[in-house]
Amino acid sequence: ARITAEVDGQEWDDASAYYAYMDGLIAYEDYVEIADAVAREQNRVLGEIYLRMVALRKQIAQVQGYDSYTAYAYENIYQRDYSPEEIQRFHASVKEHIAPLFSDLLTLWQGEGSSEAFYQDYTGDAALDMIEPYIGQLSSEMAEAFAYMRSHGLYDADFSDTKAEAGFTTMLDAYGAPFYFNSPYGDLYDFSTAIHEFGHYNNFYWQKTGWNDGSKSLDIAEVHSQGLELLFTHFYKDIFEDEEAALTVQDYLMLNLSSALITGCLYDELQQYVYAEEDLTLEKINQEYCRLCKEYGLIPADDERTELYSWYQVPHTFTSPCYYISYAVSAAGAFSFWLDAQEDYFAAVDEYLTFAALDTGTGFRASFEMLGMDDPLSPSYLAHLAETLREALEVEDRMRDIPPTDVMGIEWFGEAAYALYTAGVLEKD
Repeated sequence: ARITAEVDGQEWDDASAYYAYMDGLIAYEDYVEIADAVAREQNRVLGEIYLRMVALRKQIAQVQGYDSYTAYAYENIYQRDYSPEEIQRFHASVKEHIAPLFSDLLTLWQGEGSSEAFYQDYTGDAALDMIEPYIGQLSSEMAEAFAYMRSHGLYDADFSDTKAEAGFTTMLDAYGAPFYFNSPYGDLYDFSTAIHEFGHYNNFYWQKTGWNDGSKSLDIAEVHSQGLELLFTHFYKDIFEDEEAALTVQDYLMLNLSSALITGCLYDELQQYVYAEEDLTLEKINQEYCRLCKEYGLIPADDERTELYSWYQVPHTFTSPCYYISYAVSAAGAFSFWLDAQEDYFAAVDEYLTFAALDTGTGFRASFEMLGMDDPLSPSYLAHLAETLREALEVEDRMRDIPPTDVMGIEWFGEAAYALYTAGVLEKD
């Protein structure tokens, strides 16, 4: 449903406020006031539904003999080999080591402005043509899967007005073959998506599973995709034929994956709170979300606000409770191969291929243990990851050349503000 808010006698929604500002019909201050009012109303309407869903899910957990719905979901829905209590230590480590890094990476990305590499055409066959020459350098098996996908037309990554806004890889059981689908955005995200989804495609190609067969956990499946993205940074200078463009693309990927670590933990911690709180109210959820955003560095610690409302914008919160931590866990695991690649690139590639070939029933942490690799959920691992990323990306040196800005880019209006900046509507001051 279209949810609106009344401001000064006029009804507004997200779209009408945005286009009114873009057309110069309202001032920026008015746009901020209207957007905040709409967010509050959306929070109220959807929050009431969410409270009913939480109450029902608590009953489900009790019927199944669990004291906590979070514990029930971790074990029964997602079959994880780590507990909510263990992941709380992971939350704390991400706050300590990854949150400050993410803030710096975001500043670097904003300082790079609108690079041409961001707006190239990567739709349809364009991105696949760019990455194909390098697939065979990783593995002959991956080259076979890639050639099979392209020669049989088992992909669709072109623009279409009839496409759902999604990107995924799935099995076509009647053909016994994987299929890659993407509805492109028209920017660098389409390049990342092509590599990401081929990570899934390659695994499906070599470990075919039918609708009634067992499959790897979501955490492991995302390591296949994110891990391949990270290994592909090795070829960026050749692919983009320009060192500055390659750096921009690398910054974009590292920003996205560090964001996955932050938001995955934040929303998991929020849901652990929600399902543990006895006397839950919408106000308490909004207050806890605000507190967590400060702890994860998404807003300043001294921000005067005590409530934030945008948590409702994550559909998983409603449809797949306790799922979101998988984005953080898988990103941490994927970085394992990037870390090892800093010492020996092709040894890291071999580790990745071995990981992708493990038996489908192997757990997430057990998979890394079988390969003799560090536990991606341990505090020492995250500390080492943050330190290595800072050194490899030369974060401190590059930060000195970036002018300060009042907009961090992670506020509720951050995405819109950055879009306006790249369109030339806003300027840095």
